[in-house]
Amino acid sequence: MKYLRIVSLIIGLAVSFTAFTQDKQEFMGNWTVTKLVASAEMKARKEYATLEKAFLKAVFRFKTDDSFAFDIPIKELSIAKAKWTFHQERSSFSIVGPAPNGDVGPLMNISFKKETDNWIILIDELEAMKLEVKKML
Repeated sequence: MKYLRIVSLIIGLAVSFTAFTQDKQEFMGNWTVTKLVASAEMKARKEYATLEKAFLKAVFRFKTDDSFAFDIPIKELSIAKAKWTFHQERSSFSIVGPAPNGDVGPLMNISFKKETDNWIILIDELEAMKLEVKKML
């Protein structure tokens, strides 16, 4: 009987853990930014209006062959050819590839988070902003 309880507990924990971790297939595809949420400090910066306008036209492209692109009207921020690595335990992606200046290396870390009915992208390098996104069909 005790053995049965332990097995049930292990199975229950495994099912719970699986329910809370995201599968990388869920994130494959193109994501558009629908809303930019920023701190008051970020909004006070003179370049914020330009950034907001650009991000609202941005598309994150997670392809099934592990390639990644980030299309944004600001050329210095766009990424044409990069590779992603998925970290399931954090529902995050590491993006590595050539920067617009030609340097090759880590470009950004992106985390997906579900808030109410919306998906949020958090970019480690942009701590003062979060991007509300929607998957394109």
